[in-house]
Amino acid sequence: MKITLSPTGEPYGHPFEAALHLERRGQTLIINGQELDFSVIPDGATLPDGAAATGCPYIVGDIERDDDGVLHVTVMLPHASNAPYEARFPQPIIDPADGIVPLPETGWPILAPEAQEETTDDN
Repeated sequence: MKITLSPTGEPYGHPFEAALHLERRGQTLIINGQELDFSVIPDGATLPDGAAATGCPYIVGDIERDDDGVLHVTVMLPHASNAPYEARFPQPIIDPADGIVPLPETGWPILAPEAQEETTDDN
């Protein structure tokens, strides 16, 4: 799996609504609590407009599995205006281990999806 991060600055006006939390479980990518099972994409196939196809607004562009079986997915990385260089110009994440996917510091506190829901429900 190759995850390309697409940085974007403060798109929602409230940092906790935009914070990104990624986990991997085999061929499933969990984005802010939403499970996306990519095991159904065969080698050499492309799923056009990944955001529309999955219902996940954090997906950018097409989702592809190359002829070698490597899944390529681009995920939006929201960051604060004071984000460090690594968040504004992130490196691709190549074959992350199962579990929480480490992300660059974005200038916001990192919260698990459950904590994000509690924070946004208080508003």
